[in-house]
Amino acid sequence: MKREPLLRFASPLIAAVAVSIGFSAAARAGETYTTKNPTEVIITYHLLNAASSKPIKLPKDTPVLVLGDETAFGDAAIGQVTIHSDTIEGLLQWVGQSFFDGPVAGSNSLAGTEIISIDHMGKVQLQIETPDSFIINNSSGQAVTGTVKLIY
Repeated sequence: MKREPLLRFASPLIAAVAVSIGFSAAARAGETYTTKNPTEVIITYHLLNAASSKPIKLPKDTPVLVLGDETAFGDAAIGQVTIHSDTIEGLLQWVGQSFFDGPVAGSNSLAGTEIISIDHMGKVQLQIETPDSFIINNSSGQAVTGTVKLIY
């Protein structure tokens, strides 16, 4: 007789779990997953003081992971940011962090806008060039060397 109250409680609980699993599976029915090898672009730079790189073009409407470092003695550091070239709004959007800046986030299309610093003193920056490209800019007072990697 003690099993009857347990069955009365357990039956609705089991039914609720089954319905939850069903709704969860139905909610995923519209998702599409595509697996492909990522594209990796590696840019090695050597910039004199007050120099900038050539524009680095971003794919449109695709999130791009950008990893950057500066390796000059006494100023070496890193930064990483995910950038999106938004063709509808005509601007770049980004979020990330660096040794100098800490957490960063923003959106803009104005040339020269800092996206993130990739050195220890905040003088080697990724900056907006156009709504679908950025440059590496050096205002450190010395020549700098490093790498910027794009993965998408």
